[in-house]
Amino acid sequence: MAKYQEVHVGKNKSGKTVHLTRLLSDTPKRILTTYEPVAYERLDNIAYKFYGDPKYWYLIAQTNNIADGRFHVPEGMTLLIPEL
Repeated sequence: MAKYQEVHVGKNKSGKTVHLTRLLSDTPKRILTTYEPVAYERLDNIAYKFYGDPKYWYLIAQTNNIADGRFHVPEGMTLLIPEL
């Protein structure tokens, strides 16, 4: 299953084509553990640490309402790590 669904294709103010997307919901309901990342730790590295595969970064992002497209976790944030 894809992580994203394309919602709209349009033009921005400078005339460039943009693709607006949304994160699809397939987040597990059960929480495996919590985790306090070090400064500037990336979601893909955290996914690798817990699941052995960085491709599951989006599950951690969605569970923790990190939806602005960033990979770095804000300093001081405690993450909920969902089960696969």
